[in-house]
Amino acid sequence: MALTEEQMNQRQQSIGGSDVPAILGISPFKSAGDIFVEKTQKVEQVSSPAMEAGHMLEPAVVNWSMDRLQINNKSWSSANVRRTKSLSFEGREVPAHANLDFMFLTPEVGRCGLEAKTTSAPFGWGEQGTDEVPPHILAQ
Repeated sequence: MALTEEQMNQRQQSIGGSDVPAILGISPFKSAGDIFVEKTQKVEQVSSPAMEAGHMLEPAVVNWSMDRLQINNKSWSSANVRRTKSLSFEGREVPAHANLDFMFLTPEVGRCGLEAKTTSAPFGWGEQGTDEVPPHILAQ
């Protein structure tokens, strides 16, 4: 599920959650230099079978997660909700955005966001039943 040209142009105009681990130097996939190039130059979108599988599995991951969390109201939105704000950095406003994978409502908490992640790399994840995630995921 590749991004549209418009989505790519929007992402190029601000810092997103997926950019943060690289900027912090904790991403196993990209460097801060990669992000600089992506934001300042026209870069062709590259996809891999693992990325494609992750996109295709998102609805199943959400349904499974909601079952595990015992959320009975199964209404959720996969609209890829975009929130745009700005970050203050050295006295300058830097545009920032977050694209949430899924949003859902619970009577106990209200509006919740869910990031659906699939991986073949088990490193950095806590024991089953904990909320421990690798630093590069948490930074998003």
